[in-house]
Amino acid sequence: MKQKQIAFLASTVYFIQGSLGISAVALPIYFRKLGWSISEITVISSLASLPWVLKVVYGFLSDSVPLFKYRRKSYLFLYLLLSLMGWLAFSCWGNNPMAVLISLWIANLGIAGTDVITDGLIVEHSDNEWGRVYQSLAWGFRSLGAVLTGFLGGWLVLSFQPKVIFLITACLPLLALPALIGFQESARTDAFSAAHLMQRLKSVSRFCFVRQNLLFVAFFALSSSSVLFGTPFFFYMKEQLFFADDYLGFLISLGWAGAAIGSLLFAVGMKRVSMKKLFCAVVILNVFNILSSYLLRGVDSAAWLVFLGGIAGGMTILPLMTASAILTTQSGTEGTLFALLMGVYNLSQILWGIIGGKLFPILGLWGLIATAAAIQCVAYFLIPMMRGNLFESSKDSAPGLPN
Repeated sequence: MKQKQIAFLASTVYFIQGSLGISAVALPIYFRKLGWSISEITVISSLASLPWVLKVVYGFLSDSVPLFKYRRKSYLFLYLLLSLMGWLAFSCWGNNPMAVLISLWIANLGIAGTDVITDGLIVEHSDNEWGRVYQSLAWGFRSLGAVLTGFLGGWLVLSFQPKVIFLITACLPLLALPALIGFQESARTDAFSAAHLMQRLKSVSRFCFVRQNLLFVAFFALSSSSVLFGTPFFFYMKEQLFFADDYLGFLISLGWAGAAIGSLLFAVGMKRVSMKKLFCAVVILNVFNILSSYLLRGVDSAAWLVFLGGIAGGMTILPLMTASAILTTQSGTEGTLFALLMGVYNLSQILWGIIGGKLFPILGLWGLIATAAAIQCVAYFLIPMMRGNLFESSKDSAPGLPN
């Protein structure tokens, strides 16, 4: 029963995360209307994601300091409220860089917090069977939410002012309330202890100095290099190929539909593939996915490339998420350690975005694509150096996946 409640809550939270893509088309177009350059939009959009880097803080608080006697439920209420308030503030006052950053920081703090708490629940209750189910549900429902709202977001741009779309986005966190109210969590009666807090800090410190974990973090960070050219590529399609706003929204939906299929393929077909081979496949698929951007010629090729790229994306992110869960489960600080890994991954995306914004005037779009592919190749050389339970716990099946 508890596993089903967690599965329902996780599905709802990740569906909301995907549904936030309803503003994915409106945001860059709105920034362009404010007179910002592509480089400025890339940098500011990346900086707006900074709260995602601090996920380890949210996880540590949830693991260590119960809020109103609960480790998960009360924090989820708080973060959902922050997400709503941030988007409301952005729709009302987001007219200059500082106002945009502050309001989006609040909104992203809220949604990042809900993500951390939900991840903590998943990792805390993961086993060989439910670990795979949770990860597949997470990415499947995130993809479903993005599919349903991607095209809708493009259509809304044609029909409404961007701030109306941002108001709609503000209401999305409310969808999690029924699942959250129905979730039953035992209240914590133990008092806060400084010694207990220090014990958790030591656990996190030990985790950070394990060579296996550091190599995985480096691999994880390098795998996100495609962010280098994400925003310039969007404006190439809009301003050079003249794709309509609703078609850009359709492409977002199509990409996430592919990601959902990729998630399903991973869950069904990859359970007997070793983690080492999965990591090699991650690099190869990412390189081909990035280089396929050179084949973009028009609307037809864009549809195929985005759909196939979505399938590849779904199949490459889930091995990394599964590995993250394996490294952190049964540690006593699951939420903190998993959030730490996700925070580093998000930081890498922010840094790649900022670097891409700075390099775009120098290298141009095609140079950024080549650079992103080269970075993926660097990640491949980390794989032979990885040892330990992540790669060696089974010769026949990936750790954490049932035989």
